[in-house]
Amino acid sequence: MNLTFLIIIIVFIIFSIGILAILLITMKDYKTVMNTLESSIKNKALLQLQLKKINSNPEEYFDTAKKQCDELVSLGFQKSGIYEDPWCSGCVLSGFHHSEHKIFAAVYLRSEDDVWSELAGHFNDGSYVVLTNSGTIDGSENFPDKINFRALPNVSVTELWQRLMQFIDENDLQCFEMTSFTSEYEALHSLLTAWRRESAAGRQTAEL
Repeated sequence: MNLTFLIIIIVFIIFSIGILAILLITMKDYKTVMNTLESSIKNKALLQLQLKKINSNPEEYFDTAKKQCDELVSLGFQKSGIYEDPWCSGCVLSGFHHSEHKIFAAVYLRSEDDVWSELAGHFNDGSYVVLTNSGTIDGSENFPDKINFRALPNVSVTELWQRLMQFIDENDLQCFEMTSFTSEYEALHSLLTAWRRESAAGRQTAEL
């Protein structure tokens, strides 16, 4: 009787351990699935962000921003509007497009001492060339193959323009027919965001 009871206890313990193990595995898988789902939702929401047009004109109050905006206009750019930039925390940007050369540009304003410009071309082969005079963006970052990103800290907008035109001529590139500044800007920065998130996920997986 005692032996039978002991066997029952042992079987019960083994069965309980098995059930507990299954529950732990299930909870781990559930947590993984939920984390993946949450990440996917966040990524999708971020990729679907859009520029929000605003009525204020902040560059009027900051000489550094006004100078770069005026320089773009002198080069033949037309102003598209002022926007809140959801990809750049705390940034407001002035958007521009060049109808003849099909180039788009942005002057970013975070504060009087934090102003920079970005000029970009989107070409028929699907590639982009992006030049910026920001002193804080690392131009050595390995961007996606379709994006040729060059940081030229603190150079003038005119020099950015000259370098971009030189690159286009030397590589015999044909610019994509632009529909609007916002559509081109959102497409480029959604592409950059997707790539950065994939790169970050890849690094985390490698570390594990």
